[in-house]
Amino acid sequence: MKDVDNKIANIVLTHNPDVADLPIWNKYEGWILSGHTHGGQCKPPFLPTPLLPVNNKKYTSGVIDLQDGRMMYINRALGHLWPLRFNVRPEITVFELQPV
Repeated sequence: MKDVDNKIANIVLTHNPDVADLPIWNKYEGWILSGHTHGGQCKPPFLPTPLLPVNNKKYTSGVIDLQDGRMMYINRALGHLWPLRFNVRPEITVFELQPV
């Protein structure tokens, strides 16, 4: 990450969102696209997701502002770890990149 130029558009793809907490980012500013969690697959209404395969339990799904110039999007995906989903719809995300 030491050679990343923040003056141009950068997107980082990572499987596990926990890498956002590692000390490797070297002032990277931009988007991190991730997956791995499947949104937890089962989410009781009005309660946090009980089983997440990540260390940082705030990394469930959707857009997360990491408060340091980085934004992360965690996709719920189509697959599953267990053949069950409750209150967590599968998704395919389409991003449209536009010049600023």
